[in-house]
Amino acid sequence: MLASFIANRFAKSLRASAFSRFTTWVSTISVAIGCIALIVSVSVLSGYEETIENTALTYLSHIEVRAAGGSSIQDPNGKLRKSILQVDGIKSVEGVIVREALARTRKGVDGVVLHGVSRERFQTLTNETPGEGAFVGADLARRLNLSKGDTAVVYAADNDRDPTSPVLFSIVIDGIIRTGMQSIDESIVAMEYSALAMVLRLDEVQPSLYTCTVHEAGAVSEVATDVLATVVQSHPTDLYVITWKDRYRSIATWIELQKQPIPIILALISIVAVFTVISTLLVAVVEKAKSFAVLVTIGMKTQDLMLIVALRALRIGINGSLIGVAVALAFALIQRTWQPIALDGTIYYVSALPVSLSPLPYILVPGFAILLTLLASVVPMVMARRLNPAQLLRFS
Repeated sequence: MLASFIANRFAKSLRASAFSRFTTWVSTISVAIGCIALIVSVSVLSGYEETIENTALTYLSHIEVRAAGGSSIQDPNGKLRKSILQVDGIKSVEGVIVREALARTRKGVDGVVLHGVSRERFQTLTNETPGEGAFVGADLARRLNLSKGDTAVVYAADNDRDPTSPVLFSIVIDGIIRTGMQSIDESIVAMEYSALAMVLRLDEVQPSLYTCTVHEAGAVSEVATDVLATVVQSHPTDLYVITWKDRYRSIATWIELQKQPIPIILALISIVAVFTVISTLLVAVVEKAKSFAVLVTIGMKTQDLMLIVALRALRIGINGSLIGVAVALAFALIQRTWQPIALDGTIYYVSALPVSLSPLPYILVPGFAILLTLLASVVPMVMARRLNPAQLLRFS
C-alpha cells in the first residue's frame, strides 16, 4: 500500500539525519525500558507467589489441623479424619508427624525438623521410593557436611511421654532435597511416616497434624472455615486450623503491598514514553513537512499523511516492545538457570530471586506499549493534517 511504502522511504531518509536518528532511538529505548520494568516486576512478584505456593503445597498442604503445644493428635479410631474428609471441597486428608530434634554428625550438631509423611507424599517430595533412610534439606546437608550414604545421629524429645527423656536413633541419608525456600532447606529431614513413627515409638494413629488438600485452591479460606467447624464438633479439644496462606501471611502481605504501586509506576513510565514518542514524531513531521506538502499537491489525501505518521509510531512501538521483551525474557531465563541474584533466605524466605515465565506479561505489556505509542501519534497526526502545502512550498 502507498502509505506504507512512503512511510518506509521516510524512515530510511530520516536515518540520514543524526538528530532524527537520536530521537528515534531515545523513543524506542524509552518504550523498551517501560516494558522491561513492568515485565520484570510482574514476573518477580508472580515468581514469589508460585514458589511459595508450590513449595507450601508440596511440603505442607492447603489446610492443616494441628494440636496446640506441639503434641500429637489423639485420633485412635480415625473419627476426626473421617469427619474432615466429609467436608465439602476436601480432596484428601493425610496424617503427618512433625518433631523438632537435634542431628549430630562429625561436622557438628544442628537443629532439624523431622517430617514423617505418607508414601505418596514422600515420592512427591523426593521422586524416590521411600525406604528406612531420610532425605535432608540442601542447606542442612551443607552445614553438617552430609551426602548420600552418610549417617547422622538424631536426638528427639519424647513429647507424649517424657519431654526430658530423649529418643536416640540414627538415620542413613538417602538423598538431598532442594526446595528453594531456605526455611525448609535448612531444617527438613523427611522420612516415610511409619519409619519415623517406629523410631519415635509412636502409634501410627498419633499424627502431629492432619494435612488437607482441597479441590479448588481459590476456596481454601471457605473450606478452612468448614473444617474448623467440623473439628470443634467432632473433636472438641485443643486443636486449631491453619491454612498455607496464614503460615506465609507476612510474605503474602508483602507481595500484595508491592503490587499496589505497579499502576503508579505504569502511569509514570507511560507519561515519559508518550512525551518522547510525541517529540520524535513531531521532529519527523517538521523535517518532512516539505515532502508532505508535495504529496498533498499531487493528490495524496490528508488521511494518508496521518497514516504515515501512525505507521512511524507503530514502528517505534513494535521495535521498543521487542527489545523490552527480549531483555526481560533473557533476564528471567538467566535468573532461573544460574540464579545470579541471591537473597537472604531468613528475610525473603527464598535463597534466590524467583521469577515466573508466565506468558501473560510478555503479551499484555508489549500490547499496551504499542497501543500507547499509537495514542501518542495523535498530536503529530493532527499537526500533519493542518499543514498548509501552499505556504510550505512558497517559503521552502
